[in-house]
Amino acid sequence: LYTGKILLPGSSNNHMLKLAMDLKGKMPNKEKVTVMSTINPTKDLLAELIGGQRLPEDQRKKVMQLKDLLESTLMLDPAKRISINQALQHPFIQEKI
Repeated sequence: LYTGKILLPGSSNNHMLKLAMDLKGKMPNKEKVTVMSTINPTKDLLAELIGGQRLPEDQRKKVMQLKDLLESTLMLDPAKRISINQALQHPFIQEKI
């Protein structure tokens, strides 16, 4: 974030791993590849953020904005993931409490 540059700007997972190895050397042999079946989400991000609290409406609005921002940044598909510029324009960042 400080430099504004992506540390490992690979176009795929394998490319990012190659860039990481260029930076840090060969991965240890104890790395193990596990094929996983499709895993559906089991956690609710809003519930994780609020934790059962009853929040005033203004705070609840801010938590909803944070939830939206986090969901946008945590998209697994890079094509659907929010860009840095979009994130900086997000209401969670722009609006004051």
